[in-house]
Amino acid sequence: MLSAPNRRDEIRSYNGEKQHFDTLARQGWPELFDKDTKEYQLGQAILSEFPAVKGSPRAMYAVGLTIEE
Repeated sequence: MLSAPNRRDEIRSYNGEKQHFDTLARQGWPELFDKDTKEYQLGQAILSEFPAVKGSPRAMYAVGLTIEE
């Protein structure tokens, strides 16, 4: 079991990595973050099919790479 300081550090690390990769995904594929686009819908479908990816801080970046034309 992780102690509170270790868990806090783990969460901070996850959040920092997620913020970094979400920023990259927003730059490369802004449509992934617009609920009115087909790319958003496709991205959400991919994430629902692959829960291990959805839990990753790199999820949206991976989806962007996957649906890139």
